[in-house]
Parts: sequence; structure tokens; C-alpha cells
Amino acid sequence: MLINKKLISYAKGVKPYIALAVATKVVVLVTNIFFAFSIGGALQSYFEGGWQAVNVELLLGATGFTIVMRAVMNPLTLIFSHRCSSIVRSRLREAVYEKMVKLETQYHRTTGTSHVVSAVVDGVESLESYFGSYIPQFYYAIMVPFILFVSLVKLDWRPAGILLIISPLILLCMMLIMDMAGKMNRKHFGHYQSLGSFFLESLQGLPTLKLFGQEEERFDEIKERTESFRKTTMKILGMQLNSIILIDFITYGGAAAGIVVTALSLGKGYLSFGESFTFLLLASEFFLPLRTLVSFFHIAMGGVSASEKIFHLLETSEERVHRKEKPYKGKGNNTSILLKNVSFSYYRGSPILQDINMEIKQGETVALVGKSGCGKSTLANMLVGFMDPIQGNISYGEQDSVDISLESLRRKVCLVPQNTYIFTGTIEENLRMANPYAKDEDMIRVCKKVGLMDLMKGSGRGLALQVGEAGSQLSGGQRQKLGIARALLRNSDVFIFDEATSNVDKESEEEIWQAIWKETQSKTTIIISHRLSTIIHANRIYVVDKGCIVEWGNHNHLMANGGLYYQLALEQGELRRKEEVS
Repeated sequence: MLINKKLISYAKGVKPYIALAVATKVVVLVTNIFFAFSIGGALQSYFEGGWQAVNVELLLGATGFTIVMRAVMNPLTLIFSHRCSSIVRSRLREAVYEKMVKLETQYHRTTGTSHVVSAVVDGVESLESYFGSYIPQFYYAIMVPFILFVSLVKLDWRPAGILLIISPLILLCMMLIMDMAGKMNRKHFGHYQSLGSFFLESLQGLPTLKLFGQEEERFDEIKERTESFRKTTMKILGMQLNSIILIDFITYGGAAAGIVVTALSLGKGYLSFGESFTFLLLASEFFLPLRTLVSFFHIAMGGVSASEKIFHLLETSEERVHRKEKPYKGKGNNTSILLKNVSFSYYRGSPILQDINMEIKQGETVALVGKSGCGKSTLANMLVGFMDPIQGNISYGEQDSVDISLESLRRKVCLVPQNTYIFTGTIEENLRMANPYAKDEDMIRVCKKVGLMDLMKGSGRGLALQVGEAGSQLSGGQRQKLGIARALLRNSDVFIFDEATSNVDKESEEEIWQAIWKETQSKTTIIISHRLSTIIHANRIYVVDKGCIVEWGNHNHLMANGGLYYQLALEQGELRRKEEVS
């Protein structure tokens, strides 16, 4: 009950460090017992025969030995404890990261970033106290009363027995308050996550709040939520204080009871003066490790509450079709793609795609067009393996997608999304994510093709130009250009451009598409775009409406057909005329 079994399961392989941490504590305890007996013996000798009867060398030796052992063992305890906690925390982070990679993209859409960050960062860090302090102290505190009892029972079983009987009352109190403490800590961590999420959202949306004059209202709401969090924190502190007062009552009351029984034994002649003083020195040792355990317990409970969020994440169903860890086995460079009766939905009863049938031959350029929300991007995400169809199948060459490992698939297929993510670092570091072994001249070549060279030369840093967090030092168009350059450097067999130039001005867009056509002329290319001018040269255009393919063909065929594609073209032509007039 006082040990979390799920957390302990992550301690496999580090139990020797826990044992060593406990062992060093026990060595210090045995040293203290030896020192107490030495002091008691010296006092008894002095009481019987004065200073002449005291073995001063033995007393000084015991004192020096105790000081040295404590100086050596206490740092070792910290080293072993920290080593144990760091290994477990590292394992948990790895497990969470691996789980996040495997989870559906829908999980990332519905789960707040700050909730995940607080669980993975703050939650895991809070386990430092659990594994570094609480667990070693728990096993040590259980052992201490028995070690002391064995050491003192030979002097007199009465006070030794009283101390042994009273000490477990502290553990009983811990068990009684554990349920209440657990509920309060879970509520506290939930408030912490909610406040963190709200504060992060407020920071990210600050320009919008200022634009609409809502910053004061938002500030008041932050104050209100902060006050609620403060009250929850104070309740926990109050509960901890009350429990510590109760534990202190047992600790000092138990020690006092032991001292009273010791005094009675001294009065009746069961103990000598020196032996009584030894009991006096060691009486508190029965309880102090347990009292320290209670202090660690309250700190560790925060980590245990956070771990529940971590395990909830780790136990989240991946809901993915089981993929076999097989490489792509297309004959030669066969990168044809076939979709048969493909359907997909995020929620039951709300289909995003229905009975999609498409054939994309090797080396072809195919376009997907349609109004926003019709399912084009969802289809692109399925082609790159971010999600699997709930019906039908997707084949690459002659191999079903579920028979290809994701690693192999993503080497073959490269997606450039509408909002490509740029990592903190330099242009070079972002490009090397696509090709770690790329030469400088190759990186410069793709940057030239997408129009980034003016920026690189103007800064004087070239490839070493820092782009900031999430590309904050770049404009929206520059971030998109860097994302396209990164994709071209990847040199995959299949390229998917999902509104890849939506944030780029018209002049730059034409320049970029010329570079894309040149780089991908022998590749299988899929283009998703609202701007029909970018896809009129595609071998085939699929028009998607409400999750279904309603027509397909080349540009001329679809224009002559007079269907949805024709209507979209007319709308865009009218829009361009209005823009030119204005």
C-alpha cells in the first residue's frame, strides 16, 4: 500500500543501487549504535572509578571512527539514490516518447501540449524524491527498529520492547492518511496541469488578446485560476502539517515512554547508569527514520500522483493496425500507389473519407483538389503512415501498406504539410534532419532552388543562421521554404505537397514550383492545393467533395466536364479579377 507497484516495475536493474543506498544508511546506524555504547561504557567507567577508569583512547577512536564513517557513507547514500532515480526517470521518458511516436495523430490533436509536457517533464522530475529519497528510506525505516531492538534487548528487554512496539504506529498513521493525501495530490496536479495549459495558451494567443482588447479579462481569469491553485496547495500543506504534528506526537511520546521505562529499569537495578544513557541516546533512533520517511512520503506523493498521468498516457490504446516490421520490397524503383475502397473516420458515424479508389503510377504527378475539410489532408496523412484506413487498403508497388514498416515507408514517402515544423537551431541542423550525410553544396543547392539564399547571404551566417524556436526568426513564407528545401534534400521516391506554398507570395510560389517540378520530374508526386494554377499540368486531378472522389481527369477534361472542378476554377478566376481590380 505504501509502495506503488507500477513505479517499482521500472526499478528493474536499479535495485542494487537501492540496496546500496539502504546499506550505507545501515552502516551509519551501526556506527551510531557503536558510538552510543562507547559513550555509555565511558560514563559507566567514570561513574565507577573516575577519569582514571575511562579508556580515553577507545572513546576518541570511537568518536573519530563515527565522524569518518558518516562523512563517507552519507555522500555515498546520495550518490546511489540519485543514480537509481536518474535511471528510472530516463526509462520513463524513453517509454513516454516511444508511446507518443506510436499514438494516433488524433491523440495529439485532442491532448493539450502543456498536459503532456507537465506529465513528462514535471511529473517525471517529481519522481526524483520517490526513488531517490522515499524508497531507500522506506526499507531503511522498516529495518531500524529491529536492528536497534536486537542491539538493546541484551541490556534490558523492557524498554527495548516498548520502543519496538510503539514505532510501527507511525507506519499505521501513514497508511491512514495515504488515501486522503493521494486524492488531494491528484487534484493538486490536475489543477497544476490545467493552470499551465491555460497560461501557455494565453502567452501564445497574447497578440490576439491584445487585438480584441481581451487582455485584462484574460488576466483576471488567470488570477482566479491561480487563486484556486493556491487554495489547493494550502490545503495540502495544512494536511501535511497536521500529519507531521501527529507523527511528532508519536515520535517524542514513544521516545519519552522508552526513557520512562529505562528510568524505572535503572531504579530497579535492571540497568546500570551507562546502559541507561545508551538507551537514552538510541531511543529517538527508533522513531527518527520513520519521521523522516513521513516527510519524504508527502513529497513523494506528488510524484506518485504525477505518475498516474504518465501511466494513463502509457496505457492509452494505440488503435493502429499492426504493422509488420518488413522493409519496402517494390521491384526496382516501383513507387506506384493503389488505394482500394479506402474509408476513414476519427469518430464513429462521422466518416472523413468514403470508398476512395485511386491509382497513382510510378513517376506520375497527381493532384487532389476540393474545398476545405473535404478530407484531402487526411488522405495525405494516411499515405505517409500517420494513420491507417478503417476499411480498404493502400498498396505501394505490390505490397500492402500494413506489411511495410513505418521506418521503411517514410524513407520512401516524404510529406510537406501546410504548416511545416521548424526546430530550434540553424538552417543546416534543420536540413540535416532529412539527410544527415548531406554535403554543404547539396544543402546550398536546395536553398537556392526555394529562394532562401538572399536571407542566408543577408545575414552573413549562411547555413549557420539561427532560425529560433519553431522558426520564430523566420517569416511564414521562409519557414515554408525551409520545409520544402528539407523535403527536396530527402530525395524520397514519393513526394506529397499538402498546401506546401500556401504561405508564400505569388512570385516566390512560381519560382518554388519550377524548382519542385525539376527536382521531382522522375518521382511520384502528389499535390494538394487550393490554387488550381499550380496543378493544371498534373497527369491526373482527383476532385474530392465531402470525403468522396466526385470526378477525376486532367485539367482540360475536367474543365470541359463542367463539374465541381469547373466551378472551383470559375470562383478562383473571379477572385483573381477582383484582386487585380482592387
